[in-house]
Amino acid sequence: MTGKKGQGRLSENQDVAFHEAGHAVAAVELGVRFRDVSIVADESEGSAGHMFSVLPLPFSGDLEADVEERGEEKVRRRYERHLIVSLAGEAAQRIAANQLTGNPERYRGCDNDRNAVYDVAVAIFENNEVAEAYVAFLYRRAVSIMRSPAGWCGVAAVAAALQDKKMLSSAQVRSICREAVMRAIKEDSRPPEKS
Repeated sequence: MTGKKGQGRLSENQDVAFHEAGHAVAAVELGVRFRDVSIVADESEGSAGHMFSVLPLPFSGDLEADVEERGEEKVRRRYERHLIVSLAGEAAQRIAANQLTGNPERYRGCDNDRNAVYDVAVAIFENNEVAEAYVAFLYRRAVSIMRSPAGWCGVAAVAAALQDKKMLSSAQVRSICREAVMRAIKEDSRPPEKS
């Protein structure tokens, strides 16, 4: 990462790169398939970047139909990995912001992900209070993935590559993560301290 702590906010490009890198690295860590990750804005979607993931077959994306066919617990576990990936963008963004600027505030783009996760949680549990607690739990899981040595090495390396190339395939992300972890082992680098 570049920049000095206390400099204000991340640049928009850094902000989006860390956010999307968080999604991609969490997907790699949790075995969630995805096609690519990009920091190219899509005005028609209202996004500054994206990670195109694929729900594992035979899960349709229709939560009620999936629960009816597969059972609540199995569907919850499968969806949970995707929900953690959705929250990992915010986690990575906040960790990077704190490391670079000393300011871990939430940045734009996080509310859409969090609201989508909350909607799925409400559909699973049919109780707002339980859904809120579940989303908080999933966010803590996302933070723990981002703070792990392999997770943070991957996020920093993928964010840097995204700032350079703008789009990476899932294979490129996996390769960048492996290389970053191997470099970290050689350099004995540490993950960022807790904020």
